[in-house]
Amino acid sequence: MTVKNTATSGKSNLKDQQFLYLDGERSGYQRIALAPGESKRLFWPYVQFAQPGNHTVAIGAYPAATVVVEPDP
Repeated sequence: MTVKNTATSGKSNLKDQQFLYLDGERSGYQRIALAPGESKRLFWPYVQFAQPGNHTVAIGAYPAATVVVEPDP
């Protein structure tokens, strides 16, 4: 996910936190602080699902995406 502060120069900084939801449960968050026009890409590199099958992943209020975890061979 990429977050961008669309404010014009001289306007306020964006300070926020974006929560990560795995299967509807809050799993972590990242704090962001962006100057006007600045953007930042958010990612969570160590996310894992313990069980195979369909799972949902969402960031903040954005719609959830479905991911399929294949069982180990």
